[in-house]
Amino acid sequence: GSLKKRGLPTFKLPNLSSKDKAPAFVEELTDQTVVVGHLVTLTCRTAQPVTDVEWYKDGVPLQSSERVLISSTLKNYHLLTILVVSAQDLGIYACVATNPLGSASTCCIIKKAEIPCCPSRPEVAQVYKDGALIVWRPVESNSPVTYFLQYRKEGEEWRALTLDISDCCYSTRSLCEGQVYSFRIACISKAGMGPYSEPSAGVRIGKLSPGHVGSSTAPESADASERGFMADLHVEGGRGRFSSVRPCREKSTGRAYVAKVIPYTEETREETLQEYQVLKKLHHTNVVQLHAAYLSPHDLVLILELCEGRQLLHCLTTG
Repeated sequence: GSLKKRGLPTFKLPNLSSKDKAPAFVEELTDQTVVVGHLVTLTCRTAQPVTDVEWYKDGVPLQSSERVLISSTLKNYHLLTILVVSAQDLGIYACVATNPLGSASTCCIIKKAEIPCCPSRPEVAQVYKDGALIVWRPVESNSPVTYFLQYRKEGEEWRALTLDISDCCYSTRSLCEGQVYSFRIACISKAGMGPYSEPSAGVRIGKLSPGHVGSSTAPESADASERGFMADLHVEGGRGRFSSVRPCREKSTGRAYVAKVIPYTEETREETLQEYQVLKKLHHTNVVQLHAAYLSPHDLVLILELCEGRQLLHCLTTG
């Protein structure tokens, strides 16, 4: 029977509504890279309505004005909009939400967008009958960037090949067999386009250039050294079922890295490139970082940060 039929007392747990909870942000502020003179909006969201919301810049409270708009919506979004960003607006911003049970805060940085620096010259990693695979090193930037790739047929002017590339490689199949081409890139950010790189060495379409003929199964091959990396022959590497690993150094800086060389065939090419795609998107202190990647006709070479650890080189070969 029920509790009431047995004569036992009944009770009901208090129903905690959203108003009975301390504030919490379900969407945090994110860093913004802005162009001076443009508009920027900072947005965050709390889990429930809050009694009070305050905005701060570098620890100083902000108020709405003709240039700065502060607002909240019925869906608990909290916004700060600067209509015309000036140099004085750059800095650290915080949104603090408060109710009688507590408070919560979220922070972000507004940074000035810079014109990107000059990229290093691109290289032709592979030549096809009617095109080529062009690769280049990523440009360091404080904001997202894309690349503009141009080509020049021998004796002619520079022409656009493609715009708005987010990757550091591009494969084209629209070139003329037998003609000699060179390539150059520029980097584009919110602030505009930076200078063009030095042009690549000319390659004849339909025929591999001498610098890209031969094996690239080890980092010390001509293909790897031309790209600015030298293998450390005095340190033993590792070899696994699908790849080999050897320490290497960047020629320009002397910095130590690890070269992971993964052979592939035409049938396994796309599957092999998946590892590059994954590593390119991962940016975490607990995950080994990708420094550069190169594709030869037979191998994918991943240049990875060198982490301390006796067995690390052997562990890397398992992938």
